[in-house]
Amino acid sequence: MTAVSERQRVAYRLADKVVELELNTPFGGYEGQEEKTTGKPHTVLFSKPATLDGSIRVFSPKFIHIKWVNGGKTRNAVIKSEDDAEQFLRLAFVDNKLEEAMELADS
Repeated sequence: MTAVSERQRVAYRLADKVVELELNTPFGGYEGQEEKTTGKPHTVLFSKPATLDGSIRVFSPKFIHIKWVNGGKTRNAVIKSEDDAEQFLRLAFVDNKLEEAMELADS
């Protein structure tokens, strides 16, 4: 049995949060590991029909990169904790408070 890393556990929990927030339609809410990128982050996809496509890349428990396309614009945020990443997802994509969510991002 393969040991699960802390960053993979973070990705699993964020995948559960994506499902809880209903950001998994038509796809999303599952964890995978990228094979051809530096550092091989664990990735979680999220989406809303016709309005939002995004990914969460967990490089470490304290370096979480969130990238999304909404309204034809690509945006990015680097988040420094799992709790802040969960709050970011809720604020930005459920409550539609992107400016408030961006305050959680590392500048």
